[in-house]
Amino acid sequence: LFCDEPTSGLSATDAEQCIKALRTVAKRLCVTSLVVIHQPRQEVAKLFDTAVLLTSNPGRMAYSGPMAEAQAYYEERGFPVPMNVNPTDHYLDLLTPGTALDRSDELVEAFRKVQSPAILDVVDSELGCQGQSAKEMLQIERHSVSLGRYAVPFRVQLAALVRRKVRLMFRNPAGLGLPLVVPVVQGLIVGYMFTGIGEKSLLRQIMFAFCLLTMLCLAGTMSLIVLITERTLMKYETSEALYSEGASAMASFLIDVPLSLLGALLNVLIMAGFVPLGAD
Repeated sequence: LFCDEPTSGLSATDAEQCIKALRTVAKRLCVTSLVVIHQPRQEVAKLFDTAVLLTSNPGRMAYSGPMAEAQAYYEERGFPVPMNVNPTDHYLDLLTPGTALDRSDELVEAFRKVQSPAILDVVDSELGCQGQSAKEMLQIERHSVSLGRYAVPFRVQLAALVRRKVRLMFRNPAGLGLPLVVPVVQGLIVGYMFTGIGEKSLLRQIMFAFCLLTMLCLAGTMSLIVLITERTLMKYETSEALYSEGASAMASFLIDVPLSLLGALLNVLIMAGFVPLGAD
């Protein structure tokens, strides 16, 4: 899990809660979390297992090891943390080039001599070991492994998309209002305009029928606004192989078509109530 400055813009208390949540995820789900963070307060810094301290001009590593041992490491290098000073602030002061306390070159050289050889030995040792593939790890955990492009079958994709579409439709007034409310309003307006047309000449009734058919043909355009927004999201998600285009199209068909038919039915019934056509 890669988190690039997840605490930016948060208060100190909210930043601590954020890192605690990430720590819980890492521990419970056995997920490695890599977090980029600037100037965490002491309580937040203690939540990390491992710290990697970097300096700039150019980018160089100055420390890589347990967070709990960073303070002792700095003391051994001759840079103890002063009293009543946040250790992470002290580390950054020493590693920021151009400041009064800049000791970045010395700490980078110390890292190269003290820590770098051991890290490179571990890297060389691990590179010589053949690790398990993602498929093998899943099989060991007795999970079903899909060798296709998508992680789940079509029916699971369709069920998830239909469930999401229904929830979003009820959360978004436009998603439910456009296919239902607009045809009802149109039926009321047009029905009122043609009130009593059934008692007039056949030509007038043909005009009413033409208007009705035109409105029914254009009823599908009501969902274009929502469709365009959903299409953009669908393109992003299908490019990540989260689901297939067919599942997305089928989910839209199962939700949008019944809504459009219901809206058209309400439109016709309302107009027919205003405009009872004569039998002759």
